[in-house]
Amino acid sequence: MEQLLGSRIYVPVVVSLVRRSYARIFLWVHIVSQFFMWMDEGYYDFRWMSDGWNWVIYFVYTALITAFSIAFHRVAFGKSKGSGIKIAASVGFGFVLMAGLLLLLYMNSSWSVYQD
Repeated sequence: MEQLLGSRIYVPVVVSLVRRSYARIFLWVHIVSQFFMWMDEGYYDFRWMSDGWNWVIYFVYTALITAFSIAFHRVAFGKSKGSGIKIAASVGFGFVLMAGLLLLLYMNSSWSVYQD
């Protein structure tokens, strides 16, 4: 493996850059998700944090959006150096894909559930 890469330093540097990109993706997904939960679940108040089920929903959303964002980042940008634009595009794509998934689930759900 080292003979193919030509340097022992190359592999840890690339792994470090990739991990740093994933950490930044997770950080931005967390920040944006907190903002959306503050608006939607908390009605512009942080008391939503006192309910445990809101945290379950938050964890599910954040985990899925992070997974979508990292998958997009890996496919679209490979092992290239992570820049702010690439990370923002990945996070944006993750949120758009999650919104599309929720819309698809809503459109294909049973309407009798929503009737009184």
